[in-house]
Amino acid sequence: MTDSVNVMKSLEAEEEELEALELETAKRILLSLSKAVTNMRFYLPNNPLVCSSKSELYQEMTNLLKRWHTASYEITDEEVTYKGTPVYQIEDKANNFFFIFYRDGVRRITFHEGLSSEELNTFLEIIREAVNSSEEETDIVSLLWNGGFTSIEYIAIQTFTGTDTGSSEAPDTGGKEGTPISKGPITTGNVADLTNESRVVSPETSARGPTTEQGTPYGTSASVLAQSTAPSQSHVLNAEMGRTDKEFLKTITPEEIKEKVQVLAQFSPMARFAGVLFDLLNLEEDILERSHLLNLVQDHVKDLALQQEFEHASKTIKKIVRILEDSAFQKGHFHEMLSSFLEKITSIVQSGPMKKKIRDAFPEKPTGVLDFLQVVGPGAIPVLLELVPVAKDVDSRASLRNALSALAVHHISKLAEAVSNQDAHVAREVVAIIGRIGDPKGSRILKSCLRHHDASVRAEAVRALGQIGDSDSTKLILEFLKDPDTEVRILAIKTLDTAKDKLLRQTIRDMVTSRSFRFRPTREKIALIDALRRAKSDDVVPAFTGFFRTGWFRKMEDDSVMVAMIGALASIGTRAARKLLEQGSKSRRKTIAVESFRALQCFEE
Repeated sequence: MTDSVNVMKSLEAEEEELEALELETAKRILLSLSKAVTNMRFYLPNNPLVCSSKSELYQEMTNLLKRWHTASYEITDEEVTYKGTPVYQIEDKANNFFFIFYRDGVRRITFHEGLSSEELNTFLEIIREAVNSSEEETDIVSLLWNGGFTSIEYIAIQTFTGTDTGSSEAPDTGGKEGTPISKGPITTGNVADLTNESRVVSPETSARGPTTEQGTPYGTSASVLAQSTAPSQSHVLNAEMGRTDKEFLKTITPEEIKEKVQVLAQFSPMARFAGVLFDLLNLEEDILERSHLLNLVQDHVKDLALQQEFEHASKTIKKIVRILEDSAFQKGHFHEMLSSFLEKITSIVQSGPMKKKIRDAFPEKPTGVLDFLQVVGPGAIPVLLELVPVAKDVDSRASLRNALSALAVHHISKLAEAVSNQDAHVAREVVAIIGRIGDPKGSRILKSCLRHHDASVRAEAVRALGQIGDSDSTKLILEFLKDPDTEVRILAIKTLDTAKDKLLRQTIRDMVTSRSFRFRPTREKIALIDALRRAKSDDVVPAFTGFFRTGWFRKMEDDSVMVAMIGALASIGTRAARKLLEQGSKSRRKTIAVESFRALQCFEE
């Protein structure tokens, strides 16, 4: 009986120990998650801190899921719980991403075994984007839905999202999300049906086609365009322009071609109208005499775009460009004609009605719209910038950013005005694009961000300057050290490469030794000290000397600041650094003495 009781107690103890281990692991994962998101906010994606914190989080998450299969966290406005036990306190609600989950209606997040690193990275990117955006700009439930997770589930209350579970229903987005967009090519397999409906003569149904009174055969394109619903003049066209070969074109004047094609434009569907224009342009040797055809193509593209047929409009422009660049037309001023044609198309795209059509179509047809604007060229950059507020999901934002980057890479000056946009979301996106392009000219454009009213834009400017990485961008980052926002100043400090630039080391050293250092926030002090640590140079050691004078430690200075200095000296590892640590080991402040002693032991090892 006693043995049985002992076994039961032993099993209960093991079970309690296992539960405690699970709880501790769940708590540690949240801390690692918070650490990873913080590093992603303030460092570039390829920074070792970002990579290591992501890897550490994934390893911990994998270990937990391998042992317990699922990890489910409940979120309230005050804390995060795991199986009913609080594991994380939400203190600073303004900057806490768990509170953003709660604010947008998310009440539970569950991770399942099989979670991949790519899925976890997507989850982290969603959190980073939500934290860096305002409440009006971001709906984290929509971001989670668009993430397409298979091993992450979430539950959101109906008050916020119009759906009970994030894993089974999409959030309410006005019926636009989830609409399939066909990316397949427009086929021509129903020519017979077309012929029956409109009595069109097609090459497949007529082996030879109609002829003139002299028996001269005509081309095929016009025969597919003239409809029986046109007045009597179109019957003439149906017979007279059944074939548009070179011999036929030589028998009529440009005025006759213009008259005949304009009739086709009036009575034929625009989707089939381009064929005859392409044939005429291809067959005509003196393109200058046929410039009126380009005006008709321009009208055709405009009509297609107004009908939101952006894929067809793109193909039409591309084909015209190929025709005008063909060697057959190089006898004329084809470069001027091509430039003029694209300028007219750009002018059409920038018109009010066209911009409205583009904005309305973008949420449902982002790929078609962006392809069309990229074909239009750099002149479409202002129109693309107006789409930034319309891009709501992660994919459309990424596609828009790619399109803008591709067009602006050789025309970065076109982004200058948008950097000062009062809409922080627009300005932030443009600044990020300038950083991605990495053109040194971008530094001059980003200078205006010093005065931007929104701190998130200024922070993004610091990141962009870090990506550009030339001497001008470094000088501008130094200007951000005076920013009124603490987080921007800290980011600027972390972006500076003190290891390569002696002037930067001198600047940071002067900031540490100045009287104003004691009035800076603790996190900023530690960031400055860490910048000196990264230098790993003996010339920064004097910056710490005053802090290690016997009995001189300032009462207002936090132990955490002194510990950061000790860590920096240990990392620098020179004789002068060791000497200061020896002074610290004799301090009357226990924390300083102990940490200095440990650092000295590392020296000996």
